[in-house]
Amino acid sequence: MLLVKEIYLKTKKFPKEEIYGIISQIRRAVISVTANRAEGVGRNYKKETI
Repeated sequence: MLLVKEIYLKTKKFPKEEIYGIISQIRRAVISVTANRAEGVGRNYKKETI
């Protein structure tokens, strides 16, 4: 969650014309990474967690 918060704060400083371009992509990517990680940890399988 700290990573997501940090990314949102950093991308807030990007130019406004990028709101539907690179900012959207970066934010979706960081949410996807953290969600996938949480899902892997929730399964309690070492291979999935790694």
